[in-house]
Amino acid sequence: MAGKTKAAPDDTGPAYPHLERFIEQANPDSAATLFAQTKEQLEALSGAKAAGAKKVLTAMSKVEGLLGELYEVRIRLEGEARKSKNTRR
Repeated sequence: MAGKTKAAPDDTGPAYPHLERFIEQANPDSAATLFAQTKEQLEALSGAKAAGAKKVLTAMSKVEGLLGELYEVRIRLEGEARKSKNTRR
């Protein structure tokens, strides 16, 4: 009796296409604007939702830091790619 084998999951597509597209197309200033608008709305919450909003604000701060690092890496890689293209010519 032959055992069934599961096919490996298809990892060729992005897991979060909207997030990936935003990171690829946006710049640090547009990301900061987006976060600022969202933070203002979360800070305006009161009552029972304020505790949850505080947790979200903490998480957003961490995400901002990681996103900043991603932008730095992207800029560095783009610069290196341009540099290597110029060297080959």
